[in-house]
Amino acid sequence: MHQGTRSFEREKAALQALLSSPEISRSPNLTRILTYLCDKYFAGQGDQVKEYHVALEALGRPSDFDQKKDSIVRVEMHRLRRRLKEYHERNHPTGLQLLIPEKSYIPSFVELEPTTTTTSVEVVPAPLEVEVVPAGLPVTVATPRGRLPVPAVLAILAGVLIGGLFLVRLWHSSRAPAAGSEPSPSTAKAEPVAIPTPPPGDELRILCGRQPGLYVDRYGQTWDGDRYSKGGEPVQVQTPVIASGFDRNVFHGMRVGHQSYHIPLKPGRYQMELLFAETEYGDGNPLEGGEISRPFRVLVNGKTAIEDLDVLAETVQPNIATSRLLTGLSPASDGMLHLELQATSTGEPFVNAIILRPATQGPASQGKMLPIRMLCRTSRFKDGKGRVWEPDHYFLGGSSIVRPTTPPVADGEIFRGERFGKFTYSIPVAPGAKYQVSLYLWESWMGPGRPGLGGVGSRVFSVFCNTVPLFRHYDLIADSGLDQVKVKTFRNLEPDRNGKLVFQFDAEVNKALLNAIEVIDQSLLP
Repeated sequence: MHQGTRSFEREKAALQALLSSPEISRSPNLTRILTYLCDKYFAGQGDQVKEYHVALEALGRPSDFDQKKDSIVRVEMHRLRRRLKEYHERNHPTGLQLLIPEKSYIPSFVELEPTTTTTSVEVVPAPLEVEVVPAGLPVTVATPRGRLPVPAVLAILAGVLIGGLFLVRLWHSSRAPAAGSEPSPSTAKAEPVAIPTPPPGDELRILCGRQPGLYVDRYGQTWDGDRYSKGGEPVQVQTPVIASGFDRNVFHGMRVGHQSYHIPLKPGRYQMELLFAETEYGDGNPLEGGEISRPFRVLVNGKTAIEDLDVLAETVQPNIATSRLLTGLSPASDGMLHLELQATSTGEPFVNAIILRPATQGPASQGKMLPIRMLCRTSRFKDGKGRVWEPDHYFLGGSSIVRPTTPPVADGEIFRGERFGKFTYSIPVAPGAKYQVSLYLWESWMGPGRPGLGGVGSRVFSVFCNTVPLFRHYDLIADSGLDQVKVKTFRNLEPDRNGKLVFQFDAEVNKALLNAIEVIDQSLLP
């Protein structure tokens, strides 16, 4: 649209303030794109701009630029909109807000209403997370005429916060497990209280892109806000994520861009797990695209640990949690573990969370993977041998339930939780090793005198590992009888190209089931 002879003095002043701000000035690409789009807008040619023009005229791409293969414009426009939002949340000295709507290249200058500079405090109960705000942060409370004294205001706020935390705890304590199509009997017991048994040494959990502070997840595990990072930028995630058993709050933030973490550690061996959920690319997400939208490289202490990581290629669908495991890590000579994420072609690398576990005792100190033991329920359990079984993780699909009874065997609590239906487990393991996997099974629903009735032939299912069958047409009652547990163990299992053992449970008659799973590096066994 032609803008006539209008001078755009205020709009140009707003643009100059933006271009000199730290949000924009530190990025040459964003500076060039914003300048280009505003120049076109001031010239009355904003509605003529397309992705191809931005690539050639603002970013210097060649004339054979193919937007299907190169997503640079979509990536940088996404960054630009995010930076504009951050800038205007911080200040607006000209009284104008510059907006660029999604799927548009036409800037819009919006008049802002005068606002006060006070900060309000809102307490919102979070069902899955208790957030401890670090001390020392300033809080300004706007009060009406005839305001209350400061001590009274602080007392009221303290009461509200304590009440909010009480409601969160009350909500947790009243939750019932989902039962799917197999209803839980009315006599079901509550799950045992989780046993806090951290591994030896110091375990570190970092929520990337999150504000400083401590966060306690639904399993009672404590996470730090973003620490030790350099480069990239923090991003708050609004898209719901299929968390695969992790607390969903873990994926509410991420750090995006060329970045590094320099983490001080005690001498010794460590195991690191990196958590990802692709919420920017993929069908329905802001940057669209698909596989190869943003492959990247992971380096540890300057050496490549993962050469070509493509999160969306691993999960196939966006907004699904996944992770990668690295073992045998030690701090460098400066006492720090140096983690770096580098783009290998288009897009920017990202990470949602980092978990570091010490592996300095026993065979695991040789750089082997720590054993993975998981129950199909949401609480930990320490068995008679002192081994800790973790809550359910890495799954997709199925339903879970906690049964009211346990089988008459030692450590019967291992079999109390159950996942049933059609489901998969994608368990990250260390590449280059072979693994022994044990599946723990107990039929507590089907059979004579049981709630599900039936008997032999009432439940038949198959299990595959990385598409190779472990067993087919399996009838648990026919194999073990009633009130008998079955532990089916398989050896020489190797991870796929993504460093995963993917177990697929396919139902043939009724539903597949699992009570617990154990994964051990075979070289640690006798």
